[in-house]
Amino acid sequence: MGLRGSLRQVPPSFLAGPFVKTWAHGKGIEICSNEQLISDSARRSFKSYKRKQEMAKTSSSNKKGRPEDVCNPDITENEVSDTVGALVCDQFGNVASATSSGGIALKYSGRIGQAAVYGCGCWSQNATKENATSVAVSTSGCGEYLIRTCFAKECAAYLRQDGVAVVKLKEFIERGFLESPFLANVSEKLAGAIVFKHERKSGNSNHLL
Repeated sequence: MGLRGSLRQVPPSFLAGPFVKTWAHGKGIEICSNEQLISDSARRSFKSYKRKQEMAKTSSSNKKGRPEDVCNPDITENEVSDTVGALVCDQFGNVASATSSGGIALKYSGRIGQAAVYGCGCWSQNATKENATSVAVSTSGCGEYLIRTCFAKECAAYLRQDGVAVVKLKEFIERGFLESPFLANVSEKLAGAIVFKHERKSGNSNHLL
């Protein structure tokens, strides 16, 4: 590789913080304010959860022997809303996937969920000479758990194995997620997915929820 090639910047696959706006400005992308991204329903929902959280904290502080951070069961950090997933397959068996998540209620400032993390929010892989199966996956659930288990990518790996699609999906949910050592201390494991599997040789396809 020549000097010029070795000094060339590698295009980023993931950006966070104020540098995102800097990069977007440099690409001529129009920037909107944070206020424009908040819908009226989202604002009402946030205020409602915030009130319930404060009530739960007050209630727990009045009970001796209870930790101060005990929250009402209805206000868990794992609650997910507004997830949108999409899978597509063209006439040649090429697949693609996408996901967009509304996040979790009362999430930490700066949190990055599974939708933005490679191999966790979604995954798609076309058939190859070695494996004639195309697979696309889009996920939903508690982002932290999906990230720890690389849910979308690992799910696709199971589906690309020989066998009935629904059986391989069930195997992954049980072995790769529910029994994952990375979630050993998690009592309530939340995850879901839409998946698409296409066999190039037979032309058979499976779409599972």
